[in-house]
Formats: sequence, structure tokens, C-alpha cells
Amino acid sequence: FNVFDEAYYLGSDDNPYMVLVKAKRLDMVHCDINNNCKFICAKAFNGCNKMIVINIPDSVRGLGYRAFGLCMDVEEITFGKGLKGIGIAAFGCPKLRNIKLPDGLVYVGLWAFLNCSNVVSINIPATVTKIGQNVIDSLVLSSITVEEANPVYGMTGDCLIEKSTQMLMLAGQSGVIPDGVVKIGQGVFSDRKIKFIKIPDSVKTIR
Repeated sequence: FNVFDEAYYLGSDDNPYMVLVKAKRLDMVHCDINNNCKFICAKAFNGCNKMIVINIPDSVRGLGYRAFGLCMDVEEITFGKGLKGIGIAAFGCPKLRNIKLPDGLVYVGLWAFLNCSNVVSINIPATVTKIGQNVIDSLVLSSITVEEANPVYGMTGDCLIEKSTQMLMLAGQSGVIPDGVVKIGQGVFSDRKIKFIKIPDSVKTIR
């Protein structure tokens, strides 16, 4: 392994810090990720529950499965401009409140923000063309925004809809599913603090 700050890396002679494999220790408060890192591996920071801030540099292109799982004290995540994909269950940060995904991001995996139970807002850029089911496991999600230029996803009321299938992907706090929605995606209302849900006649499938 190659070492930089609080993490172990693998790479080449040209770039010894290409892949961040794992954290050196679970009780660290901060890790400065090398600016030449391209990928953060599965479970690299899983269980690092004393970190408060995650800063992902512009060089990083992808995040693996549970890369930041069980990071219980993380309150803020800054995503680099080069990020293209977020893996399955990449984040588990129950103190996280706001998610602003970066321009250029393409893929957000299944359960990407698993156990991020206090997220109140998410912003989705126009470049995101694939969002997995049950992407945010939040009890209090109330603000969802997606850039109008996004060709795949759009907003109707406070709901995120996949345009081609008319599937409900994320819902706000109103509990009102828009007319025209055909499918309700997996986990949309799971454990949500919503007292009322209105399902229109157009809905044919609930996953």
C-alpha cells in the first residue's frame, strides 16, 4: 500500500494514489483525500464514525459500495466536480441534512444514501440520468429539486418523477402523488413521517 494522510492507496508508478482502498483507522476525525485519487473503494471509510466533514476532491470519478457507510457523525459532504458515479449504499450518515449533487454526475446507485435519516433536501443536476430505487432513506425529506434541463427526471409538485415511465422516485412531505403517475418506486414512503398519502387512479404498480 501507499499511504497519504489517514488512508491506504493502490496505484501505479505514475499515480501511486489512484485508488483509495481503506482508512488507516476508524477513530480518525478527518481524512485529506489525495488530489490524484480516482476511485474510493467499497467500505473504504465504513465505520469511521468520528468524521464530521467529507471532502471529495475533483479527481475522484467513483465511489464504491458503502464507501462512507456508518459514518455516524458526518454533517456535511462536499462532492468534487469530477464525480460520475455513486455506488450502492455509498453513504450512511444519519446527521447529514442537505445533499447537493455535483454537475457532471451521471449515476446514483440503489440505496445510495442509506440510513441518512435526517436529510431534508436534495438537489439533482441535469446530468444525472440514472437513479436507483430507494435512493434516500430519510424520514424528513421535504425539499427535492432537479434542474429543468434534466432529460430523464422532473418535478411535479414536490415529487421526483422518472419521465419515460411516470414512476415516482422521491416524494416530499405533502403525501400527494401527482395525477399521471403510473408506478410508485421502491421505498418511496418507507418510514416517512407523513400522516396522509393520496394515491391517484393512474397508479397501476406499487413496488
